Amino acid sequence: MNKVEYQERLKQITLSCEESKNRLYREYAEKNNPISVGMIIADHYHTIEVNEIKWIGPLSSNDSLPQCIYHGIERSKTGKPIKNGKPSHVYQRNLIKIVA
Repeated sequence: MNKVEYQERLKQITLSCEESKNRLYREYAEKNNPISVGMIIADHYHTIEVNEIKWIGPLSSNDSLPQCIYHGIERSKTGKPIKNGKPSHVYQRNLIKIVA
């Protein structure tokens, strides 16, 4: 084995490890997700009607668990539509309440 072969194998192993970690992150986030599309949720700043759910891995070493990010259109604090309902998102760790 020469230097180039070593670097190529190391690159393949690293890529395989990252893919495995991403599968684990996604599985954890999906299994610990209490929200579904169509629900109205709130955090400390936004209230949104969820129309898409994505996931992210740990954001830092202090935040060691994957979580969902809920994307949707802004609503009033009571869950009613607002005129300029713009797209927004809520992180699962910031979720305060389920409005409806």
